Amino acid sequence: MLFSDSLKLDMLGIFVALITMLLAWHKWSLGYWKRKGIPGPAPSLLVGNAVEMIQGKKCMGEIFKDVYFGLKNKGYRHGGIFFLNKANYVPIDLEITKSILQTDFQHFMSHGMYYNEDVDPLSANILSLDGERWKDIRAKCTPGFTPGKIKTMYPIMAEYSTGLKELLEDSIKHNPVDIKDIMARFSTDVVGSCAFGLEVESMKYPAAELRIYNKKLMEPSISTALRNLPSFLINHDILRFINYSLVPRSYINYFYNLIVNTVNYREETKFVRKDILNMLLELKQKGRLTLNEVAANSYILYLGGWETTATTLHFLSYELSVNIDIQEKLRNEINTILKKHDNKMTYEAVMEMEYLDRVICETLRKYPAVQFLFRKTTKTFNIPGENTKLDEGDYVIIPTLGIHHDPDYYPDPEKFDPDRFNEENKKKRPHFAWLPFGEGPRICLGLRFGMVQMKIATVTLIQNFKIALNKKTISPIKYKPAALLASSLGGVWLDLEKINK
Repeated sequence: MLFSDSLKLDMLGIFVALITMLLAWHKWSLGYWKRKGIPGPAPSLLVGNAVEMIQGKKCMGEIFKDVYFGLKNKGYRHGGIFFLNKANYVPIDLEITKSILQTDFQHFMSHGMYYNEDVDPLSANILSLDGERWKDIRAKCTPGFTPGKIKTMYPIMAEYSTGLKELLEDSIKHNPVDIKDIMARFSTDVVGSCAFGLEVESMKYPAAELRIYNKKLMEPSISTALRNLPSFLINHDILRFINYSLVPRSYINYFYNLIVNTVNYREETKFVRKDILNMLLELKQKGRLTLNEVAANSYILYLGGWETTATTLHFLSYELSVNIDIQEKLRNEINTILKKHDNKMTYEAVMEMEYLDRVICETLRKYPAVQFLFRKTTKTFNIPGENTKLDEGDYVIIPTLGIHHDPDYYPDPEKFDPDRFNEENKKKRPHFAWLPFGEGPRICLGLRFGMVQMKIATVTLIQNFKIALNKKTISPIKYKPAALLASSLGGVWLDLEKINK
C-alpha cells in the first residue's frame, strides 16, 4: 500500500481541519459590516447576498435594487452587503452618494476594476485605471469630448442614418424586427468609424468581422460570467502575478492589431479625419500618449460606445411601441423641427428637439444600461452623519437601478413619463437621483457622444416608421440574469410600418 491507514487518517484530519478553519474565517469575514456598526441583510455562506443571481433568477442590478429598497424601507441611510465573498458598502442617502462621487472624490478615485497591461494592453484604459495615471489620461482626453468637438464629429455620425433607414426598410420584409440587433449594427458602424476610423459596414453585412467579435465579447453567457468571476473573488495583485486576463487572447490580439494597423496607416499616409482616433493620435504625436495608451482608450471608447447605446435604443423602442401617444408626440416634434431646417437632420435641428431629449433621459432612468456604479475607497473616509468609517480598500456599490425606481424621486416609477425631465420637474429632484452616466470627476467621458448617437437613431426610426410591439416580446420587460449590462430577456421585437411622405 502506498499510504498506511494511519497516514490516510492523519491526512483526512488535516484536510478537515483546513476546511473547518477556512469556513470559520469566511464566517468571521461575513461579520465585517456588523463589526463596523453598518446594517445590512444577513449574508449566506459562500455566496453572500447574491443567492438569487447564483440561482439565475435575477441580474446583479436587480439584486442591488432589492438591497436598496430593503435598507431604505427600514429607515437606514446606508448598509453593507456581500457579493459572493467581497464586502460592499451601499449608500442609500443621496448626500452620502454625492460625497462618494463628487464632494469627497479624492477618497474614491478608483473603480476597483481589474486590469493587467502585461497580458492585455487594452485593459489599462481610462475606465479601469486609477490614481495619477487615470487623472493624467482623463485630463488629456477630456478636451476631445466637448460639445464643440462632438459637433465636428456629427457629420460622420449622421451619414450612417441613411444606412439605418435602408436597413429598417429591408427589415419590414421580415417582420417582426429584432430592434436590438439593428441598433447594435448601427452603433457598431458609427462608433467603429469614429473610434477606429473603419468602415465596418455591419448594417450591410451582419456577419462583418468586427460585429461578430462584438457579439462574442458582450453577449451575456455563463462562460463570460465565469471568466469575470475571479476579478470579484481574488485579490487583483494575485491575479496579476499569475498573468490572468479577463478577455481571451484571440480577442485581445484582434482588437489590438486592428487599432495599431489603423494608427500606422494614418501616420504613414498623413491621413486626417475629425474623429476620436485622430484626437488620440494628436496626443501621441505630441508625446503625451503611448501607442498602447492610444489603443487601450480607443478600444474602451468603442466598446462602451456601441453596447450601451444599442441597449438604450432597444429599451426606448419598446416604450415607444407600447406608448403610442408618446410616439406620436415625438414624431410631431421631429417633423416640425426638421421642417424648420429644410428637412435636413442637422446638428442644430437634433439639438433643438427637447421632447426627444426627455424621451431618452426617461429611458435611461427606467432602464439604465449600467445598473450600478463601482468605487473603491482609496483612503479612509468618515461617512457623513454616521459614527463609522470606510477603510482604504473597501468597495462601494451605488445601486443606480434602485435610485431610478425610488418613488420618492420618481412617483409611479414603472410608468414611462418623459415629462419627468422637463425643467420644472428636474428642479424638484436631488441632483444625484439620475446616474445613467455616473457623476463627478469620473462621469462617463463619452456621454455627449452617446446622446447624439441615440438622437440620430431615434429620429431616423420615428420619422420614417410607425412601430408596434410584436407578441414575441416578453412584456413587461424582464432582464437577462447573467448580464452585467442591462439586457432584455428574449429581446424586443417590433412590427414596422413605413410612413409614406
